[in-house]
Amino acid sequence: TTSITASTQGSYVLQWTENNNGCTASDQVSVMFYSQPIANAGADLQIATGTTAQLNGTVTGGSGNYSYHWEPASMLNNATIANPTTINLSANQTFNLTVTDNTTGCTSTDEMIVSVSTSVLTININPSSTSVCDGQQVQLTTQVSGGSGNYTYTWASNPAGFSSSLANPTVNPTQNTTYLVTVSDGTTQGSSSVNITVLPLAQASFTYNANQLVVSFYNTSTNSISYYWTFGDGMFATMANPSHTYLADGDYTVTLIATNNCGSDTISQIIHVEASAITNNELQLVNIYPNPVSNVINIELANELKSTVSVFSMDGRFIMKKSFQGKNASLNVQELEQGAYILEITTDLGMIKSIFVKEK
Repeated sequence: TTSITASTQGSYVLQWTENNNGCTASDQVSVMFYSQPIANAGADLQIATGTTAQLNGTVTGGSGNYSYHWEPASMLNNATIANPTTINLSANQTFNLTVTDNTTGCTSTDEMIVSVSTSVLTININPSSTSVCDGQQVQLTTQVSGGSGNYTYTWASNPAGFSSSLANPTVNPTQNTTYLVTVSDGTTQGSSSVNITVLPLAQASFTYNANQLVVSFYNTSTNSISYYWTFGDGMFATMANPSHTYLADGDYTVTLIATNNCGSDTISQIIHVEASAITNNELQLVNIYPNPVSNVINIELANELKSTVSVFSMDGRFIMKKSFQGKNASLNVQELEQGAYILEITTDLGMIKSIFVKEK
């Protein structure tokens, strides 16, 4: 065999002659010159501890037909591609890239370093208040230490609906809400959260039942802890469900003020009371006391009668009864729940009803 060195690229013809018999043969070959491949493992990277990095290998020169191999291969998801991803790193690591030109067999190597930041971000949220009344605003102030000092902020909430990139946003929650901030310094990130409780406003409302000049009031207010009633005749009460006896027929403006820690709410209604004529004086109900009652309610009739006293809920459900003889009777209602009840007295002469209020 004979070796020939070509100095320029192009097509070459080789002619061979047999000296003994003069026979000849020829062949043609093309010669291409390729530059040396140059590997580039990419710029050094900095990541947070416990995270991954994507390497960015490139190559210039050569034929363009390359294969790649990174080391240490055990720390990469695929060591034979140009842009592999590392495993989660907890310490600085050097990665070496070897590029092979598959056409020429020429190789080139380069290295890069992944630096792992061990700096920890400490994040605290200081709200102007952790408990606010419905409709009030809260200032969220973020305090961060550690890291590079160049921070970005990403806010979210649960329930969802709030987002911000401010360090110290102002929020206006309408229900109990958790606010979460994620802070990043470019390589390390951390998060913190705070719970804001929203206190509901008081809402005043009531209904009533008038039995001649005696009116029982039923408090249907919500989110309230104290009450103040005025009955339109100069009298007042502070219990939740009062009963009031008017001295004369007429229209009266009744006002209820319901209050909680966030303020008060007021409602007024005009009620009409009128004393009904009693046609059977023998069955006339003289007195029921005390009303409201906590333990024992006393009943006084105008005449000596054999009677049955029954108690019903306001929706007509039977609760208890007791029979007695005479003008006076007593009924233990200590076990009843707080609220208004119908008192029904039945005798041989007929029946009469009244309403009493059970309090604590």
